[in-house]
Amino acid sequence: MYSSKGNNGIRSEEKNELVNILNMHFSEGLTQSEIAKKSNVSNTIISRKIKKGIEHRLVDYYFQDETAYTVNLEKQLEERYQLDEVIVTPAYKRSPEMIEYEVSKAAAFHLLSQIEHVSKIGLTWGGTIWRFISAVPHQSHPNLCIIPLCGGIGSTNLELHSNSLAFELAERFSCDYTSLYAPAIVSSEELKAQLEQMDSISTVLKRGREVDMAFVGIGGIHPETSILSKLGYINKTEYSQLKKQGAVGDIGCMFFDKSGNEVVSDFNKKVVAVELANLREIPDVVGIACGVHKAEAVKGCLNGKYLNTLIIDSQLANQLLED
Repeated sequence: MYSSKGNNGIRSEEKNELVNILNMHFSEGLTQSEIAKKSNVSNTIISRKIKKGIEHRLVDYYFQDETAYTVNLEKQLEERYQLDEVIVTPAYKRSPEMIEYEVSKAAAFHLLSQIEHVSKIGLTWGGTIWRFISAVPHQSHPNLCIIPLCGGIGSTNLELHSNSLAFELAERFSCDYTSLYAPAIVSSEELKAQLEQMDSISTVLKRGREVDMAFVGIGGIHPETSILSKLGYINKTEYSQLKKQGAVGDIGCMFFDKSGNEVVSDFNKKVVAVELANLREIPDVVGIACGVHKAEAVKGCLNGKYLNTLIIDSQLANQLLED
């Protein structure tokens, strides 16, 4: 069985955090107080983490460990795209399944590290979000509420829809959740307008715009890998039209171009979801993605300033740093 604990006896997610703190302290020269302020924790916690990193010999092999490489990628991406935080997991000599697993675990660890500061968590849908939630351990956080950010009714692959995902995360945290009783994509713009006038739907969309933290998957524009295409929610004609209009990816079924601007399309007008522009008002939007095939979509998403935090693998990170 795979274990996320390394040879030094600590989990890879925690090691990444410790190495990041050690890098700020020993390489960048920040004081414990400066690191504590930047991390929004107490000086005592930073002191303990530095001590733990030293005890586990992370300082000794810092410059030859792959974690140092990923920390460097994180710093470059944070600076280039002006992000609050980037978390990069190693991809070297790992299978696609293992890369997905480690990215999902990193996202789960990030949520748990921030959970005391949030009360409302928003979710989009899809395989990426499903894998992330599957990595979240069962804990009791009864004061939380989980809210879908897009419609969540469908006839196939129900576990990937936003309502099911909101329910699953609420189950893991023993907390409340809401459901958005509408499909993600409806048949016409007129039907969307009618649905959004219903109190049961407009109320949930309003709550979605007011979450403290949101976890979103980033979809590409490739029919062979797109979950939208696999589930039959978008046909070849619509894909072709979206590409002609410059679409490179989507968040919650809402497509954007390489500059991050929402694509003005008939397809987007039929999506029941929190609007892309509203994502910029959420305090922390966490984007999760893996695989170099997502590079164009993630770049567009970052150019649109929809994210505050990005969690990806090192291969994708390198693609994002290419000019």
